Amino acid sequence: MRGAAMSVFVARHGSSSDERFADAPICVIRDEVLFTAGQPKTHLYLIESGSVGVYRQPAGRPAELVEFAFTGDVVGIGALPAHIDSAQAVGEVRVKCLPLDALDEVIKYDARAMRRYTDAVEREFQSRRALSVSAAHGPMAQVAAFLVANSNQNASEGRDPLILGDSPDSRTVATYLRITIEALANALSEFRRLGMIEPSTRGGLRLLDLDALQRLAN
Repeated sequence: MRGAAMSVFVARHGSSSDERFADAPICVIRDEVLFTAGQPKTHLYLIESGSVGVYRQPAGRPAELVEFAFTGDVVGIGALPAHIDSAQAVGEVRVKCLPLDALDEVIKYDARAMRRYTDAVEREFQSRRALSVSAAHGPMAQVAAFLVANSNQNASEGRDPLILGDSPDSRTVATYLRITIEALANALSEFRRLGMIEPSTRGGLRLLDLDALQRLAN
C-alpha cells in the first residue's frame, strides 16, 4: 500500500506494515461495478483512492443509495456469503483486493470499519427479516416452497438437492403457483440478492441457503 491510503490503513490498524496484504492485487477502475447483489463474496475491497457508491436494488423499485465509501474504507463486508447490495466506482478508483479472512484484521483496530461492518450486518439482518415478513403466505413463500419441493425430490432420487437443473420454464412455474411471471421473477431476484440462490454452472439454479428457503416456505 502506498501514499495516503497506506497512511490511513496504517493509522487505523496500528501497524507500520502488513506483509499479509503486501502482495494483494490492486486494480484501477473507472465507473465500473465492483460487485452486484446476489453475487458470492470473493474479496474485501480496500479503497486506496477515490470513492465507491453502495446501492440497494429493491425488487420492482429503483435503486437506492446506501452509502458512499471513501479512501481507507473497505467495501464488501458483512456476514452473509453473498452481497445484498451492489457497489460501483465513482470516477477513477484504486482498490486493493483483500482475502475474505482479512475481515478481523480490517475491523480490529478501526472504530469506523467496525461501525460500517456492524451497519452492513444489520442491513443483511433487516433484509432477511423483511423478506420473511413479506413472504408469509405470499408469492415469495410459494416460490420458496417450490424450490424446497424440487430439492427434496432431487434428494429422494439420489441427485444433488442443491442443484435444480430440470425445472420447468418460468411461465409454467408461475401458472402452477398461480402467480404472475413478474412476481416469480421478483422473488427469484430477491432470493439471489440475499444470497439464497445463484445460477448454476450446470444450468438451472444452485441453492445456497436451503435452511432459509425452508423457513420462508413454512
